[in-house]
Amino acid sequence: MRPAENPCVIVLGITRNHAFAAGCVLQAVRRHSPEFGSDILIYNDGELFPKDAEILTELGATLIPYTAPGYAFRAEVIESFSLLALARFECLRLLRSYETAIWLDVDIAVQRDISGLVSFGPFGLSLEDPMLQHPPHTPSKASMNTLAPVRDLDGDADNYNSGVLVLQHTLPDPEHLYRLCMQWLEQHAPLLHYPDQAAINMLAQYLARQDPALVAHIPCTMYNAHPKNPGAWNAAIVHGFSVFKFWSNGLVGCCFPEWERDYRNWVRKGGSAWQGPVENAHCREHGAFPTLQSMILNAAGMQQHMQKKQAEMDAALLRAKEAENRLAEAEKARAAAARESAGIQKELVRERTLRQALEKALRR
Repeated sequence: MRPAENPCVIVLGITRNHAFAAGCVLQAVRRHSPEFGSDILIYNDGELFPKDAEILTELGATLIPYTAPGYAFRAEVIESFSLLALARFECLRLLRSYETAIWLDVDIAVQRDISGLVSFGPFGLSLEDPMLQHPPHTPSKASMNTLAPVRDLDGDADNYNSGVLVLQHTLPDPEHLYRLCMQWLEQHAPLLHYPDQAAINMLAQYLARQDPALVAHIPCTMYNAHPKNPGAWNAAIVHGFSVFKFWSNGLVGCCFPEWERDYRNWVRKGGSAWQGPVENAHCREHGAFPTLQSMILNAAGMQQHMQKKQAEMDAALLRAKEAENRLAEAEKARAAAARESAGIQKELVRERTLRQALEKALRR
């Protein structure tokens, strides 16, 4: 590892099936921040395909095998959560050799220069983009990262996203902070839903209690925007967390063509491709314009269909109204007939009464 003559290091973490995502990040960082001059370290599971490792090295990365600690996380958490995400806490130990360590999740699209991240410290991170929430603009809470209340974590506090982190050597005793995080993770592992993000929120709250100036808020709209954010097209970093991955949702991918180009370039170099399912795969196959054109045509067709159904419904309502009017007329006729019948009945009763009275008089 190079000593501090290079003041900054960018850190990623991947398993072998996400090497392509790291490749896309590196291509974009080198393109948009050519003067950044940072080292790049990629913690990995030690099982990278040789060609993937070769390409990542050519892109300037140093590959470091990483073994995650065997904490007692729940089985369903381990199934859905890569333990390589815990490598982000190595950034604290890297501050022995670097002035600044920047952690980037690999499910991001870099669209602009990111060198401005070094201005956020000593511990820089962003609140989770509220555009992902239901309804939008509703901040998520730190409690989303746990399965139950956990000591030293205020679940009612706004939730920090752990995908983009800036850590600087001016933090008080980074080695102690590393041990604090790892011990907290070990102690509370069975209660954690998103372990890495839970510990990052705990660390941010811990530092803020010591000195609020230790925690710098990175604007998510610039460096950690979700794809659903209307301003994401102009962000330096778009973070496709949750189900909005660039590689597993063709619609998301074609909305951010720069990521798609880097992915295709990675595959052309011989890198391994994403092997999982792709939702809206036709969007990736046909590109943005045909996709938008198809959406417009589908919308126009749907509008015509709705207009047709509206006309059918209007005609049905008209028929129902006419039937209702006929029913009302019939009801009036029935009521008139009933009145006429009642009158006839009265006449018959009166005639019968008179006849009976006449017969009685004749018998006398």
